[in-house]
Amino acid sequence: MNIDEYLNELQSNLDSQLSRFGISGHSSRTTISTEAADAFKFCPECGTRVDADARFCPNCGTRFETGEDEHEYVEEASSYEKPAEGELVGIIFTDTHKLAKKYGSSQDEVTAVIESFREQSREHGMEWYLLDAPEYLEDNDEPFWLDYNEAISDFMQEYDLPHGVEIPVFIIGGDDVIPIPMVEDVFGSSDDGRIPCDMSYCFGGNFFSDLWDGGDRTITEDYVRNNVSRLPLEDGEMETSLADDLGDYFNRCSEHYDEGLNVETVMMEANASWLPASKTMSEHLPLVSHADDPDMVQDGMYVSPPVSVEDKDSMESVIDTLDECGMLLFNLHGAGCRGMSGFYNDRGEAFSTEMLAKSEAQVLNTVACYGARYHGFERDDSMLLSALYDNGFLLYAGSLIPVPMTELDVPEGVEVHEGSGSEHLMPIYCMEQFRGLPVGEAMMRAKLEYFNTFRFMERDDFSMATMMMFSLYGNPMLRMQQKDEVLQKAEECHVLPVLPQHKRVAPIQRKRIQCVLFKNDHKGQAMLDEVRGLVDDNLSAIHDQVQQHLYDALGLAPHWLDHVDSFELSDRKGISQRGYCYTYVDKSKPFAQKSMVEVTTEGIVTRVFRTK
Repeated sequence: MNIDEYLNELQSNLDSQLSRFGISGHSSRTTISTEAADAFKFCPECGTRVDADARFCPNCGTRFETGEDEHEYVEEASSYEKPAEGELVGIIFTDTHKLAKKYGSSQDEVTAVIESFREQSREHGMEWYLLDAPEYLEDNDEPFWLDYNEAISDFMQEYDLPHGVEIPVFIIGGDDVIPIPMVEDVFGSSDDGRIPCDMSYCFGGNFFSDLWDGGDRTITEDYVRNNVSRLPLEDGEMETSLADDLGDYFNRCSEHYDEGLNVETVMMEANASWLPASKTMSEHLPLVSHADDPDMVQDGMYVSPPVSVEDKDSMESVIDTLDECGMLLFNLHGAGCRGMSGFYNDRGEAFSTEMLAKSEAQVLNTVACYGARYHGFERDDSMLLSALYDNGFLLYAGSLIPVPMTELDVPEGVEVHEGSGSEHLMPIYCMEQFRGLPVGEAMMRAKLEYFNTFRFMERDDFSMATMMMFSLYGNPMLRMQQKDEVLQKAEECHVLPVLPQHKRVAPIQRKRIQCVLFKNDHKGQAMLDEVRGLVDDNLSAIHDQVQQHLYDALGLAPHWLDHVDSFELSDRKGISQRGYCYTYVDKSKPFAQKSMVEVTTEGIVTRVFRTK
């Protein structure tokens, strides 16, 4: 008996029981007809009702077996041949129809711009294969990223393309062209429980969901199908031209294929509260500055404050440095609200989008919250879009969401400098950039190295979320010239620590989160009063003492409390920890900074996380 027959039988039994009391079951419910039953089905994994022709569950990502070919391809003559051994190949992934609509141009015009880029690349030994989404996917008002991910796998199989960490997929367009995968936030620092994660396009299927639901392995190169980068665009109709945006960017790339980007010096600006961690990010890099004031520069980094946009004297030194450096590196705050596109110190703006015009750099790396924001923002309200299209930058790395920080639990005998999460991922990425690798490969290798090392010091959910939230923007086949002195200094500074043998493999520890209290700004009653005695008796008992302790010890005012989650950590051996996570949001600063405090079921504080 299938599920639809079972539901019909249940309805029939219910009608029979109701009729004994003189109630007609059909007055309010009707039996599921064959036609209606054919219109939907249920996910065998989570039970979600989905359309009959759906190929993936929108809730859990499970792929449905249909017994039919998954795609009806548009027949089109192709000049592609099987790549020769050792040939540099990659995939340009876009939707020429949607790009044409955005720019108010024809598909032929879009294709011509992309074909010109392919030809330029071919002259330098790089063969880009064009994966045009309309040829592999039906137009859908609500595109699902797993369909697009499957198209990559099918395309690679069709043209017998190699797989691996060195194979680039270059996405052209923003979320309304090729959707940004929105993946479960396994840590819990995002605003809506989802991480925008282009990295999901690096693996077949729903890799992170499968891994999180029972994986017991490290994430190695063996699982990687390709690396990924994106050339983003703002949403909706464009006010700029196809030639000025994509055409100009592609032309600038062609100048650097052979010799690579020559980055002789790096300018670093850091929040004064995070100097030790900022030193960890940059101590292996060739930093440059032009200020004699020791308050303004420490360990080669500009310190903010006193450096700030409002302080014109400090800006003179920064502007002089911008004119000669090849890379910008930032460890500052970022904001997610409109009109705040810059990077910030604890008091105010430290670097603005307008300052990009003063720079000759072509590479920008940032660990700021929302440092790579573009989805939902206008060009002049996005540091990323302003850098790539208005100010000559070619490469950009950052996060679209809040970036968390924590303390490390360092194994005995391992030498690790201060910082956590992004403050260790970014220096590894910079190291791989200076190794001279194509940047798509450099980012992918950096993420694997970071996660497989620092998960043992930070915790799996934290390290995985950090790895997932950072993305690369720009041509993934561009590379920087190798600098042996940077690589030697990175080894001396233990940028990538060496773990003891017994600490190199362990089951993935999963974190399950459930919100039990949340703030409702439209109600006058306290959060706990809304659900006292109804949600969690244990939480009700410890709540007041936890709130008082957090205020006394950490200065977290009770009215900052945004929500409380219950959580449990577990691996294949069972549950290892249960507790609550109190999330506070301080809106008194120019940016909203989160503090997340984990406590045991008895109310004892075990760990504190903050966002940048």
